[in-house]
Amino acid sequence: MRLYDKVSIITGGGKGIGRGISQRFAQEGAQVVIAQRDPETAQRLVHEIEASGGRASFIPTDVSIPEHVEHLVQETMERFAQIDILVNNAGITRCWEPVLEMSLESWQRVIDVNLTGVFLCSQAVARHMARREYGRIINIGSVASFMPQSNAAHYCAAKGGLIMLTKSLALDLSPYNILVNAVAPGAIFTERSVEDGGGGLDKIPLGRQGKVEELAAAVLFLASDEAGYIQGQTLTVDGGWLLT
Repeated sequence: MRLYDKVSIITGGGKGIGRGISQRFAQEGAQVVIAQRDPETAQRLVHEIEASGGRASFIPTDVSIPEHVEHLVQETMERFAQIDILVNNAGITRCWEPVLEMSLESWQRVIDVNLTGVFLCSQAVARHMARREYGRIINIGSVASFMPQSNAAHYCAAKGGLIMLTKSLALDLSPYNILVNAVAPGAIFTERSVEDGGGGLDKIPLGRQGKVEELAAAVLFLASDEAGYIQGQTLTVDGGWLLT
């Protein structure tokens, strides 16, 4: 098991991409802490993981609220005495709004969750990782980190900023042996993509949506000791979308 006895926090870990990451980490022996606002999907996944012989728990968290993040980290430390891996996956998606009609409130909410939340969680967790001189932080970006999308100025700004935040964190945290990298998914097949009806496959050279399992494998690699000399990088998992 590649993550045996590692303690991992996965924000937004109860559904979609986060669900796949949580399941894979549990299969690889990690203690999974699911941190998100929605208790229903989180508790359901905790039961599923435990029924399969894995270990998981849920801590209600809104990553945009500093007090929630502090509680998340404190509670995790009290339960498990260490934090080895943080996956910053929580985010607001499918927030389409024309820039001429976008309210400041809408802009701020997306930035608060998709970018500031990553900073808050990373800072709080890294303070504990630094004491042990070990840690892995993986941020979930997007193809929108590298290319604009219509009616999504707030989302693209946040995901673009996430890549530079990843690099900056990596530089600052290198002396503590904390590795910070990102994964940028393209079109990944989830329950949300089913609701949206799929589409857009003409933009993808491989001609299909990615599987959650394929994205989770990339995150697992960066969280494992096999990626011990990779720092401040972004692994794009998009079927070649950015080639077009």
